[in-house]
Amino acid sequence: MIGERLLIMSSKVDVDLSTTNVCWKDEYFKLVNNGSIQSLELLPKGLIIGYVDVIAIEKNSDSLWAADDSYLKYVLANPHLFKTPLPGVHGQPRPINYEISNEELLSIPTV
Repeated sequence: MIGERLLIMSSKVDVDLSTTNVCWKDEYFKLVNNGSIQSLELLPKGLIIGYVDVIAIEKNSDSLWAADDSYLKYVLANPHLFKTPLPGVHGQPRPINYEISNEELLSIPTV
């Protein structure tokens, strides 16, 4: 998995931020307000919207976004949004083989 590209799919349903971790919610609003990311309402639903590169997997992390110690943490880099989202892949999150043409990889870097 390290060195692989991870496709990011947007949720099919609206996210209820009232149930989100307060630290995550505060950071999300900070990123939206400074223009680093789009608000969730503007993202298409149920489509592959971009990708990140997996550069490491760690047991412990001091990242704000890391879950508790019972989970491995993916260290991600090089986030990109696609100009045109790709059709979604249904089911549980898992590695998939998805052929992407060079035209589809023309992307808009974020952050």
